[in-house]
Amino acid sequence: MVAAYLYKDDRSIADIARDDERLRNIKRAQIAQQKKQKEELYMQKLSKNVNVSKQNILKNRPQTDAQQKQKLKKASIKNALRNRGRKKRIIRQIKKNTKIINKHKRVPWMLLWVASAVSFFGGFFTEFLIGYLFTIPASLYITVKLWSLFNGVERRRNRAVAVIASVIKLIPILSIFPSQVYYIYFSKKMSEEKIKTSKKKVKKLQKGLRRMS
Repeated sequence: MVAAYLYKDDRSIADIARDDERLRNIKRAQIAQQKKQKEELYMQKLSKNVNVSKQNILKNRPQTDAQQKQKLKKASIKNALRNRGRKKRIIRQIKKNTKIINKHKRVPWMLLWVASAVSFFGGFFTEFLIGYLFTIPASLYITVKLWSLFNGVERRRNRAVAVIASVIKLIPILSIFPSQVYYIYFSKKMSEEKIKTSKKKVKKLQKGLRRMS
């Protein structure tokens, strides 16, 4: 009798445990259902007031702390990559403008002035052909040194002046005009302006790079 009573008591405890587990499952299901209903109600209210898609509504709904931290982390990584790309572009621009400055500083202007003077005075002796021994080499030297000095619009302007100066030099009546001298003067002014502009760019880029560091 005692054994039977204990067995019956154990079954009662098991039934109670199962009932408790069933109640907990029902409660969890109710909580989940309530949460789902709240989300649906939230989206319905938003859709009534704002003409946006369901995807945007879900995107703009209140976020948990974990979601906000994840979003901040992604934004931080994205910002770091963007800054790294900007730094690389700025460094490339600094190197490019520094190269332009060095290129223009290496131009032998004194030798070019001498060559232009030789070309000018040699033009007075072209009638005896001996003048061409001075004017042609001097003109070629000037052209070679300055033909590729600039880029873009500046190069086209410089080459146009070089061609005009060469044509004038070949015309006997106009050869007395110091066209090569003017060409050197014109190129030197353009070169000085290019150096000045490039230095300003480098200074501005370096300042921006320091702000990003």
